[in-house]
Amino acid sequence: MMWTWSGNLKADQEKAFREWLKKNRANLEKHMPPGFRYKGTYGTVFGLGKYDVMCIMEFGKMADFDVLRRYDDPEFNRFWWEYNDFFVPGTGTTTISRPVEEWVVMEPPKTKKKR
Repeated sequence: MMWTWSGNLKADQEKAFREWLKKNRANLEKHMPPGFRYKGTYGTVFGLGKYDVMCIMEFGKMADFDVLRRYDDPEFNRFWWEYNDFFVPGTGTTTISRPVEEWVVMEPPKTKKKR
């Protein structure tokens, strides 16, 4: 499954964020919580889109979020707070997606025909 987080950077932070991410990416990958894999952070092109930046992480099951809540790695925590400091508070959105082949589809109930 994919966990996608999108948000808008504070004014004039594009270059600083890019450089900070380049410097810290390897460390983030090394300190990811069990069950999570950092896939990358992407920026919009020419300002097209609602959000400036999108971060994507892959995980295997919803129970991995329980592990994340209890995960207490000082390097990961530092990274997370520094990362979030670049963003305008309240501008983000999160989506969790899974491959379509894994969707659980609920069929509508069969109704009895009225006579």
